[in-house]
Amino acid sequence: MNRWLLSALLPLSLQAADQVVVRSSLEPQEAWQGQKVDYIIEVLAKDAWAQIPTLPTLSVKGSYVLPPDNQSVRLQEQIDGAPYTGQRYQFSVYPQQGGEIEIPAFAVEVKSKVWGQADDSVTPQTIAAVKFTSKVPPGAAGLTWLVSTESFSATQSWSDETT
Repeated sequence: MNRWLLSALLPLSLQAADQVVVRSSLEPQEAWQGQKVDYIIEVLAKDAWAQIPTLPTLSVKGSYVLPPDNQSVRLQEQIDGAPYTGQRYQFSVYPQQGGEIEIPAFAVEVKSKVWGQADDSVTPQTIAAVKFTSKVPPGAAGLTWLVSTESFSATQSWSDETT
C-alpha cells in the first residue's frame, strides 16, 4: 500500500473510531456476598443509533450472572455538542464469595444505524475489565448461594384442617 493511500485512510479510521462511544459501570462498587450488582454497558453513536445485536454470555469467576432481559433502555445525549443515540444494557451480578471480583474485558460488535440509510455499520469494540469488592456478611463464611438484601419479608399461612 502506498504512503499516500495509508495517510488518506488514517484520518478516516480515527474519525470512525470517534463515532462510537462504549461505556461500562458498576452499581454499587462494593457489595455483600449475594447482593445484586448492576453491570451497565452503554453504546452510543454520533448522528446514528447504536446497539449491540448479540450480547455475549458473561462468565464471572466467583459470581452468578443474569443476562439483560430483552428490554434495553434507549439513550440520547449531547457529547461535545454532537447528538449521540444508543442503548443501555444491564447485567445482574451476584457475587458468591468475598474479595475482589473482576468482570473481564470482552469484545462486542456495535451496530450503528443512520436514519434513511439501508446499510448499517459494524464497529468492533472492547468493553474494558471492571472490578468491585464483595464482602462476606458476619456469620456467612463458607455459605454458598447466599442472597443479601437490606429488607426481607415472608408470609406463611396454613390451616389446621384434618380433612
